Amino acid sequence: MQPETSTTSLHPEGWHEGTIVDHGISQTGTGNPQVCLKIESQRDGRTIWAYLPLTEKAVEYTVIKLRNAGFAGGSFADLEDGTALRGNVIEYKVEHETYNGQTRAKVGWIADPNGGMSRSPAAAANARRFDAALRANPPMANPATSGLHTPAAPASDAFGGDETGEVPF
Repeated sequence: MQPETSTTSLHPEGWHEGTIVDHGISQTGTGNPQVCLKIESQRDGRTIWAYLPLTEKAVEYTVIKLRNAGFAGGSFADLEDGTALRGNVIEYKVEHETYNGQTRAKVGWIADPNGGMSRSPAAAANARRFDAALRANPPMANPATSGLHTPAAPASDAFGGDETGEVPF
């Protein structure tokens, strides 16, 4: 499971649609576990590996990417045999990065199939911390029901127009 490194064969940057054709769990050179997804582009048949690290710092993003790829399991062990995600069609973003003079293509993100919309009870509970800001800035009253009047438009605008809306050119 090696990243692409030849600049002539690099997977093009940008968003792609592809099919997961294989996956499993491997170990990085530093000994950390990682989930590896082999993705075949539906556009040109090229393949690219997505490496999703399992470290304290990265696991939150790895879980999001796996859920976006359709993983419904409750254990990373469910990914070992390469069948849980095989055949899933995903949208993924390829980025090019250069390190020590070597440019390679990498999968930077796997898109949410629901367009990014998700509901989280934990996030909602956390957002309630800011309810005071809403209470301090109540919605504008509806002029039709509150007796308030909408301010009149100025007699002329920045272009020198008059109350008829005509601009003198």
